[in-house]
Amino acid sequence: MLFVYTGTKEGVPTHDEICVTPRTKLIEGVQITVVHHLSFAGSSLDLVEDTEDWFAQDVFGNVWYFGENTIELPSRSTEGSWQAGVNDADAGFIMLADPHVGDRYYQEFARNVAEDQAKVLSLDESVTVQGTTYDHVLLTRETSRLDPGVVEHKYYARGVGFVLGVTVKGGDERTELLSLGTCGE
Repeated sequence: MLFVYTGTKEGVPTHDEICVTPRTKLIEGVQITVVHHLSFAGSSLDLVEDTEDWFAQDVFGNVWYFGENTIELPSRSTEGSWQAGVNDADAGFIMLADPHVGDRYYQEFARNVAEDQAKVLSLDESVTVQGTTYDHVLLTRETSRLDPGVVEHKYYARGVGFVLGVTVKGGDERTELLSLGTCGE
């Protein structure tokens, strides 16, 4: 499955392509799915980040995030890369199977590298992106101790996943689902 997103960050156009690959990897004894994420930015939409994210779903339906291997371009920096089980890093929830308003959880925890947290704000939002309206949408508030001044709201539609992200404090960023398709990998 391929998820394509469009948006802006501080007035600069962005484009993201996220491919759920058939590849797997073993982390902490758990077979995870490799998700390939390409981020583009600028007026010519240059490739700025190439990332492999690692996810797994447990028997209860919770989706876990086991880390990422990220390369920022053109610097080739791998800052932000982490893996559960390495340097005391822990997997986090990326999506709860049965979320409730008020639930709080770490999405990732690698001390001083990746410490994103989410709080469920609503289970019944409606959002329209690219002409498609989604109802009964999950809304989360996402923050990080590493970027304390930034707050992002993310909207997740049942059966689709992430459809909209808006920075509501500490920046000017909006990302929305453009299309779904098939990966070229």
